[in-house]
Amino acid sequence: MGEWHGEREWYNDRIFEAIISTEDIDRQHELVRMSGLEKVMDWFVKYGVIHYKHSFINFAEPLGWKREGDVIKIKAGAHTNYEGLFPHYDWIWKQIKDYYLAGVPGYMSIGGSKVEAQLKCDDFTGSCFNDISKLGIFEASWVGASPANTGAAVTHVNVMAKSEPELPELIQKPFGPWKDWDACMAEMRQQYDEETAKKVCGKLKSEFCGKLESELEAKQEVLKPQSDKMTEEGKVETEVAKQEEPVTSEAPPAEENPMAMIMRALEELKAMLAQMLKSKEAPITETKTEAPAESVGGKPGEVRVSFKSDEEFAAAVQKIIDANKIVTKTSDKPSQVPGQDRGSFVAKAIEEAMSARSAKEFFNR
Repeated sequence: MGEWHGEREWYNDRIFEAIISTEDIDRQHELVRMSGLEKVMDWFVKYGVIHYKHSFINFAEPLGWKREGDVIKIKAGAHTNYEGLFPHYDWIWKQIKDYYLAGVPGYMSIGGSKVEAQLKCDDFTGSCFNDISKLGIFEASWVGASPANTGAAVTHVNVMAKSEPELPELIQKPFGPWKDWDACMAEMRQQYDEETAKKVCGKLKSEFCGKLESELEAKQEVLKPQSDKMTEEGKVETEVAKQEEPVTSEAPPAEENPMAMIMRALEELKAMLAQMLKSKEAPITETKTEAPAESVGGKPGEVRVSFKSDEEFAAAVQKIIDANKIVTKTSDKPSQVPGQDRGSFVAKAIEEAMSARSAKEFFNR
């Protein structure tokens, strides 16, 4: 479609092409005549700059121009992030590529001085516009989705060119230059319908989230060996800790357990009284009486008890009661009179045991 005029070389591969103006009435009610614009294009390629949204950031330069019917196109080269000092160049270049890859139009605009302009109005509609036949332009701008002339769009981008180094935190945002989703949508709705606006903002957001996810995965890969090592060390430490845990000792033998000793004494008393109830008609004599004892402390065994007289038996019972503070079921209180044997508390307990029909009746009444 024609050769480039004033074409020159560029130091990197960040090259894109765009229409900078068409012979149509734009949103600012201006019409630029291509015959007037093309007169200044050679100068513009040599000395002009390309800004980001008409700001002070000149991120690119024109490398050539040509006219195709009622439009004028330029070839431009974008700067790289020299020694990491210009991160905004990477960010702007990535934005241009993202628009192009998403199939969403990204637009250009021109800035200059109006040398010859005439206000013209339509008698039928009453609408007016500024007809510019001669002008001088000193800059063009990438304006994203906010053009004055909807025909001035980027037509080609060398997407193979890299946008390398990471952007600083102050510039790297999920919606590019917009603060958030609402700000992005507000501007996009001015140019597109609702569905297209959502696609543009959604694309910007997905690119940002995808980058964050990739960075996170990369960091996880770096930390994985260390994490595995920590896990293995943690496992070893846990095993060592388990080995060092004190083993809960079993209950001491009945002979060393005070509670077991008390229970043993009670069992001996119970077994002895049971034996006495079985032989109520035969008085206690000096012959040895053996009473089998139930298991004490979970260990089978037998306790042998013998008394020479009922006084010795009563003294043994009293000793167990005094030592373990046992409260019997007798209805009488022990006598406080010194030397009282038969009428004593222990003697009364023995009498009641002798009159009971069974040990169960004596202990549970």
